[in-house]
Amino acid sequence: SELTCRAKILEADKENAEEMAKRLENEKCQTAKQLEEVTAKSLKLDEKISSLKSERDKLQFALDTQVTELQIDLAIAKDDNESLTKKMKYASDDLEAKKTRLESLEHEKSEALTQLTWTEEKCNSDLELFKLHEETLKAEIKKREETVAYLQG
Repeated sequence: SELTCRAKILEADKENAEEMAKRLENEKCQTAKQLEEVTAKSLKLDEKISSLKSERDKLQFALDTQVTELQIDLAIAKDDNESLTKKMKYASDDLEAKKTRLESLEHEKSEALTQLTWTEEKCNSDLELFKLHEETLKAEIKKREETVAYLQG
């Protein structure tokens, strides 16, 4: 009777340990999914940054070309001075806006990389904790099974 009771308690402990192992495995999967999402976001941000850098370079080249043309036009026709200055200012403002957007995206990338690093560390920490807990539970189960075997024998 007492052995049956102890066996039931040990069985319940074993079921609790298995349930906890399942829950920890689920948490591990969720963390891995979050890691994939952060990695995907980081890749998208890298693509955006690359695209914006390319666009910035094109705009810079276009702006440089425009400035040269404006200087030639200014020498030829001073009457067009105001119009050409407005064009140059518009292009410069557009480039500044693109540079500001690029800085913002670089900041977002930095934050995403920080999040990725944190998530990786948490995942590794959770995995180590899970392994340690799993080993502890295995040892406890083995000890209790030995106790049950000893009590039955």
